[in-house]
Amino acid sequence: MSEPTRTARNGQIVVIFAVALVAIALSVGLVVDGGMAFLQRRDGQNDADLAALAGTKVIADAWMDPRDSAASRGTVYETIRQQMARSACTTATQCTWTAHLIGPRQSDLGELTAGAGGSVGGSSPAILGVRVDVTRRTRTFFLGLVGQSAWNVSASASAMTAQPSKAPAGQLLPIALHEPIVPFAKGQIYDLTPDKIAPGGFAWVGWSKSRSVGNSTCTPDNPILDLKGGTPVTRASDYSWSQVRRCLENWQGSGATVLIPIYAADSVPPTYRIIRVAAFTIRSVPDSKEGDIQAYFVGTFAFAGVPAAASEPPQPTDSLYFLGLVK
Repeated sequence: MSEPTRTARNGQIVVIFAVALVAIALSVGLVVDGGMAFLQRRDGQNDADLAALAGTKVIADAWMDPRDSAASRGTVYETIRQQMARSACTTATQCTWTAHLIGPRQSDLGELTAGAGGSVGGSSPAILGVRVDVTRRTRTFFLGLVGQSAWNVSASASAMTAQPSKAPAGQLLPIALHEPIVPFAKGQIYDLTPDKIAPGGFAWVGWSKSRSVGNSTCTPDNPILDLKGGTPVTRASDYSWSQVRRCLENWQGSGATVLIPIYAADSVPPTYRIIRVAAFTIRSVPDSKEGDIQAYFVGTFAFAGVPAAASEPPQPTDSLYFLGLVK
């Protein structure tokens, strides 16, 4: 083999090796730097989720509690800023964010700014939540060899609060409680009396013919109930008190919040028109089915399943309200 031919082939090998080396570096860079970017995006998504929820909680309180009705847009902004600081999303960590107020059906109501005035409760159009957009700038390692020294990773989250027009499925105990004349007071213990057609009275109701009242007490299985129109439900007269009592004692022992439907005072038994939902914890269970169930009124209860098309703000008279991320 002549010397020029050998030299040419050696030159080709060097070129091929250089190209292969760059390809290997790019492949490794995509894996390593791409993995870092994925982790940064996950962190950014967590930041956006927590900040959107924190800001929306201020808005929910402004609608539901008259003492918080003066909460301003600046208050919402500062709440989000503090949450972002706790999440280490600051300019020092090359993390930036913006927040926008959102209204009915996630309509954009403008960007939030520090010190902004204007109440977020009682506004028109109704301010229902916050959208937070986060951008994290992450440094690359291998991709810097080809001039990509950093890239931006973005995430966004929207949270809303709303008045429920429907009670969620699989959440309510089969207890239809009479609409009170005086609204329940948070922190008070109430006697719930069976078969009493008056405030404080309730009736056991059946959600499904295929399941007993006892089973529905242990594991709620109600259908979605229209609270605006008032979904009618029927009294259940045939049930095993021993099973119901055992299930109620389980709720009492766990201390978990239970949701109890409230029927309109103008309902005509044995049909009860469900119009609201109240949140209680069970404090004591009677020995007989004629005795009173004692229950502690929790007050407002935030349910996370926010409908994307929500359009009405929660009201002070609502016990159940939506507050959560919009998926």
